[in-house]
Amino acid sequence: MLRDLDADKSDDISSVLAALAEVSPDVLGLVGIGHDAQGHATAAFQNALKSLGLDLPYHFAGPSNAGVRTPFDMNGDGRIADPQNAQSFGAFPGAGAMALLSRYPIEISQNFTTLLWADVPNAAPPLTRSGTPFPSADVFAAQRLVYKAHWQAQIAGLSVILLAAAPPVFDGAEDRNGRRNADELALVRSVGWVARRPLRCTVCGDGHA
Repeated sequence: MLRDLDADKSDDISSVLAALAEVSPDVLGLVGIGHDAQGHATAAFQNALKSLGLDLPYHFAGPSNAGVRTPFDMNGDGRIADPQNAQSFGAFPGAGAMALLSRYPIEISQNFTTLLWADVPNAAPPLTRSGTPFPSADVFAAQRLVYKAHWQAQIAGLSVILLAAAPPVFDGAEDRNGRRNADELALVRSVGWVARRPLRCTVCGDGHA
């Protein structure tokens, strides 16, 4: 992304930037942007927007769980040390991360990104046929709940939540991704932001969020 932004040779990125400049949001949440410790990716995106007249000078871009390696076979496929066995799918740490950009100062009030799934009250973990945590108790004890990242921020007097939950598909009978997705959304409800408003799918309107 940095290469393409510097060279201005990506039609996809140019289209996204142009659309954002036209809409001119006060607060912008990005999901799928790369994360690096020095913040080059987010800064380059901010500068590209500013060159088009959209100045969002404040940002937060914390680490993601995508690509964070583990020593475990996280999905029970008999292999380790591949993207499927990171904390969340990703070819490298920082892959497909998130960033929050704003016209106004950002105060991160809660960051749930590293919360362990086993530490969540009333969690519904994936189970083996024998009723034990899938694929093993040791793996579940090390598994973070949040698929990519989950932040609660205060911006200009508003409470804003940004998260990228696990897709509730691409698993087996144990429903690992589906259960992870459900517990992530339950965590959102528990912090009170949507306590009285059930989450709805933005595509079809159903309650699976």
